[in-house]
Amino acid sequence: MVAFAIFLLAATMILGIYIGWRGREYVERQKRLEETIKEMNEIIKRRKLPYPTQAGLEDAIAIVIEVLDQHQAQKAFDDTRLNQLADRLRQVRSNPQGYDVNQPSKK
Repeated sequence: MVAFAIFLLAATMILGIYIGWRGREYVERQKRLEETIKEMNEIIKRRKLPYPTQAGLEDAIAIVIEVLDQHQAQKAFDDTRLNQLADRLRQVRSNPQGYDVNQPSKK
């Protein structure tokens, strides 16, 4: 029983570290993508670019925005699943014998 409690404590600590690391990574990546969009918009405004160049930059901005949207959706999914994982670990930690083995693991 003591070994199991130590295992759960270690798993919870690892989960906390992982959540903090992923959250910081997401924030940094989102900031970089937003800065890229701003820089591209400034280039378009600053110069009178030939149409193909301007169209190419606008397409690149659209790609960056799509990546940002996908990034946010993935973060939401990861956050949901990590919260579910934390809930399961709390359940097992608080009452190992009371865990419902028939509980679905999918969202």
